[in-house]
Amino acid sequence: MANADERYFATRIVPFNEGAKGRAEAERVLERLREVDGRVLDLGCGPGFTTRRLEEYGIQAVGADLARAGLDLARESGASSLVQLDSARLAVRSASFACVVMTHVLGHVASPAATLVEVRRALRPGGSVLITTPNARFVDVYRSFNERGLVPYHRDPTVLRYYRAETLERELRLAGFERVLVEPFGAAPRMPRELLSSGPEVSLADPELRERLMAVAVSPTPGPPRARPVAPE
Repeated sequence: MANADERYFATRIVPFNEGAKGRAEAERVLERLREVDGRVLDLGCGPGFTTRRLEEYGIQAVGADLARAGLDLARESGASSLVQLDSARLAVRSASFACVVMTHVLGHVASPAATLVEVRRALRPGGSVLITTPNARFVDVYRSFNERGLVPYHRDPTVLRYYRAETLERELRLAGFERVLVEPFGAAPRMPRELLSSGPEVSLADPELRERLMAVAVSPTPGPPRARPVAPE
């Protein structure tokens, strides 16, 4: 998000991270990362909340963002290891991280395919990527009501795309990741009954409609070398 300025972080990102939803999501992410053995790249770190928390847990973390405004706020928040990087052209050595975490990043980048390929390159064999992103199925519940002006929706102008679980899984597999697991989590849609009767027929109890997606995938490890065929005598 090269065009993200200080106001964007101050009015959107910081309040989310400090609110109940943001704290609950951060704990869910950190719970997955506590057992990581090695360096973690917090890609698209923004104000550095995840980077700082990882450091507090004794994990060697590097916060990276393209937006200088986010890195300035991250430095003020106490995150210590920060670097300005373009996610599609990571200026890091190959196989240098045990884990890459991207919280609410993939939907913002111009080239998600290039970003995921770069992430896989930055991971050591067997390393993992952890991604959180809004769930397109959740967004779609509200879309028709938003378009008719029945439910206000203050869209983040920097979001370029929303993912369903199956499309996020496909992106990760196309980038070469293995053991891909994508699961919805978070709040279910909340809609007044009178609106539901006039919109698309959905079951709000459907677990696939949860507000967020979390994906975990693994960078492949090299297989055993193939035996060379022996020429017949």
